Amino acid sequence: MKNMPASYEKIHFIGHSMGGLVIRLFFSRNKIEKPGRCILIATPNNGTDLAGIVADNCKFCLAILKPLQSFIPEKLQIPPPLNSPAPEIGVIAGNRQNLITGKYIKGKNDGRVPLESTRLPGMKDFITVPYNHVQIHHTQDVAHLSQKFIESGNFS
Repeated sequence: MKNMPASYEKIHFIGHSMGGLVIRLFFSRNKIEKPGRCILIATPNNGTDLAGIVADNCKFCLAILKPLQSFIPEKLQIPPPLNSPAPEIGVIAGNRQNLITGKYIKGKNDGRVPLESTRLPGMKDFITVPYNHVQIHHTQDVAHLSQKFIESGNFS
């Protein structure tokens, strides 16, 4: 990779929502030396019902909001990481569905992403916090959980 520092111990990654998908896509296309741990916050690893609803009811919206197509559950496919072993992944999901869009999602959700959609096969740890999709990545709780996972490989 270009512009990498000459010396480093590990590189850790933290992404919220689509940022988590970008991290996963990056690892599926790049093998890096000394990868650290990855934290995916409210990432729709298995898509979200909202994208399917938009696809079914507002086709022109998909043309305008092209990234939304990536969130359709059946279309979201990211290959596994090239690194072996794969980086350790911790997932933080919200369960406060107080956003109006949360009413259109089946089951527990953070107002944008179903709780079960955040789970990822092979993840090292998973935790649910009482925040919605918009606020989850702005909280001290999530910052502390992220630090704990980077340091120890678990949230507890």
